[in-house]
Amino acid sequence: MSPYELVLVMVNSLVAATLIQAGLSKAVSPGQLREALTEVGVPQVATTDSVIRGYAVAECLAGVALLFAVTRPAGVVLVASTGLGIAGLGVLGLVRGSAEPCGCFGNPAGRPLGLPNVAIGAGLISAAAANAALPAPADPAALLSASLALLLLCLAVNRSWVWPLIRLDRGPSL
Repeated sequence: MSPYELVLVMVNSLVAATLIQAGLSKAVSPGQLREALTEVGVPQVATTDSVIRGYAVAECLAGVALLFAVTRPAGVVLVASTGLGIAGLGVLGLVRGSAEPCGCFGNPAGRPLGLPNVAIGAGLISAAAANAALPAPADPAALLSASLALLLLCLAVNRSWVWPLIRLDRGPSL
């Protein structure tokens, strides 16, 4: 595997993990995002649970689509569109002074819509541009890399309730 292919597999794995984590958290609990979107003036028709869950599915599909050569062109479009949406909501949050945590990327104690959303959106757009400009990696390591990245990201985001389950100090044994 060439160095550019390795970097692209790593980037795509990180994008897939991020979007799957974000999508799954929205699908399970759309309320926090709904409140944040309502706060910044997004029309009510776009803040229903059904719309947010539909968007969550699109986020998951966008991340997965980058991992396979056959779906990569669609993944480029989906990831770029997702990045534009996330960045746009971040700008809207900055302009309108968002204070409501959005729960973005599975973080229930997260920040309001703002600069982090702009930065992550720009990162997703950059990843999509790199995938559009470079040939698909030939090695099938993308799926394994994405799985590992997703596992690590999920553990990091949910560490407050995961850590007590896996810590080594379990007290006295019987």
